[in-house]
Amino acid sequence: MNERDESRLRDMLDNAEKALHFAEGKSRENIEQDELLVYAIIHAIQIIGEAARNVSRELQEAYPEVEWIPIQSTRNRIAHGYMHVDFQIIWNILQFKLPELIAQIRQMLASPDD
Repeated sequence: MNERDESRLRDMLDNAEKALHFAEGKSRENIEQDELLVYAIIHAIQIIGEAARNVSRELQEAYPEVEWIPIQSTRNRIAHGYMHVDFQIIWNILQFKLPELIAQIRQMLASPDD
């Protein structure tokens, strides 16, 4: 894995962990009512999507189990449709997608270079 890909994966991992940390112990309603918290979580998700967009095509093809396109698309929907963010989607990302992504990235970073 080249340095750029490793750096992008670490950005994704760091921001996924931050988003989960921000939401830890909070209900959907707690999060949705806290403007600062929502802002922080959405920003972390945007960074994840932007970093994913900059991972090389080769690495993306080597790990097809990672939902590269949906991750990037979510970033685009948030960035360009910021007035209409569906919080149920954000909640599902926090509950299901980020824990899975964290596990995938940790596995990728632990894999020896080919």
